[in-house]
Amino acid sequence: MPTAITITAVEHSGYSSDAPTRPEITNAMRNVVGRTVGDLTRTGNWVGPAPRITRWETLAGAKTYATWVFLVPSDSVSADFQQRLRDDVQAELDAHASHHQILGPAWIVTAAPYNEAVNGAPWWWEATGPISASREARWVDAWPPLDAQIIPGSTRPVEDNHVGPNSLHPAPEESNPLLWVTILAGIGVAGLALVEFGPAISAWARSKSYAAPKQLNPRRR
Repeated sequence: MPTAITITAVEHSGYSSDAPTRPEITNAMRNVVGRTVGDLTRTGNWVGPAPRITRWETLAGAKTYATWVFLVPSDSVSADFQQRLRDDVQAELDAHASHHQILGPAWIVTAAPYNEAVNGAPWWWEATGPISASREARWVDAWPPLDAQIIPGSTRPVEDNHVGPNSLHPAPEESNPLLWVTILAGIGVAGLALVEFGPAISAWARSKSYAAPKQLNPRRR
C-alpha cells in the first residue's frame, strides 16, 4: 500500500507584490521528483496537477502557503526519507520561488503523514476541476483586501484552509465594529487626558521622586 506524506510550505513577504507566483511555486516543487539522493533515485510523485496555494495578508506582511501530497509506492517511509524530501522542497523553493533571502531562507517547510480528515480525500487532490485542491481556494492568484481587515465595520474576508478543503475549515469570526469603536474611543480619551493633565502629573511625580526622606528622632528609636 502506498504511503502519503503531506508537505506544507509557508513564505512570508513584506508586501504581496514580492510574493512568489503560482507557476514558480509549482515548478520548484516538481523539481524534487526523481532526484537522486545518495545512491538511490527517489521514488514517488506528487498527487494531482499542482499544489494547493493560498494567500493571506495582514499589517505584518503577506503570507503564501503551498501544500501538496507526495505519494511513495511503499508500505512505509523512514524519517530520513521525509527529512530529505522536506529539505529538498525547501531548497528548491528558496532557489526558484523566492524574491528575497536577505535574512535567511524565505520558506519554512514541514512534512507530516497524510491525514484524510485534515487534508481532504485523495480524489480532491487528484482532481483538476474547480473544486479540486489546486483550484478551490478563494485566494490563489489574488490577495484578500487588506483595508477590509482594519477599517471598522468592514466585512472581513474569509481565510482559506491552507492544508485541506475549505469545507473542513470553519470561517474565522467576523470583526466586531463595536469593539473597534470602543478601542478607538478609549485611545482618544486616554490621549486627551494625557494632554490635559500631563503637566500636573509630571510635576507631582518629580516632587515625589526628589523629596528628601524624613529623619527619625534618635531618642524615639
